[in-house]
Amino acid sequence: MTSTPTLAALTAAAFLIAAPAFAQTAAEQTPGTDTAPETAPAAEAAPAPPPPPEFVREAFGDWETRCNPEKTNCFMYQLARDNTDNPVAEVSIVALPDAAEAFAGATGVTPLGTLLTEGLVVQVDSGQGRRYDYSFCNRSGCFARFGMEEGFVNNLKRGAVARMQILSVGAPDRPVVLEVSLTGFTAAFESLPPAPAQ
Repeated sequence: MTSTPTLAALTAAAFLIAAPAFAQTAAEQTPGTDTAPETAPAAEAAPAPPPPPEFVREAFGDWETRCNPEKTNCFMYQLARDNTDNPVAEVSIVALPDAAEAFAGATGVTPLGTLLTEGLVVQVDSGQGRRYDYSFCNRSGCFARFGMEEGFVNNLKRGAVARMQILSVGAPDRPVVLEVSLTGFTAAFESLPPAPAQ
């Protein structure tokens, strides 16, 4: 899977929008019961505007901080690589407002074909692995979005490497372990402005 600025921007923006609840529900559209008169021209839906471009604000070790042009939404970003150094997944982290239920929010984006039922497992160094459910998939990949308490963020600050374990549908008996370097994590996290309160 290749990284795109649009994907990273959408990842961070999705978390900022849902920061207090840490849940995303898709609104179901129901077809209307009224129909336009036959003589009325069909209304064309306006295309959605593209997300604003993001830029890399600063690099801290193996982490980047990225922001929208107004610098109102900023997040940490890193590609997670497999044991042959191929980029496989993306990790984005945002600081959350004081009123939020968690201290920080994270999003892991894994390739299509990920076995969703087993979740995304995250382990810091030799610590206990934590399992997080996937929220949704689209053409870009499968998204696991979760909140992190302050203690877990502190573990990341003290750690050397975080490991993300995913399973593929084609080979569920062979876990794929991706390494996320924690070099620069503390400086990158502390440089983040808190997300605006919703």
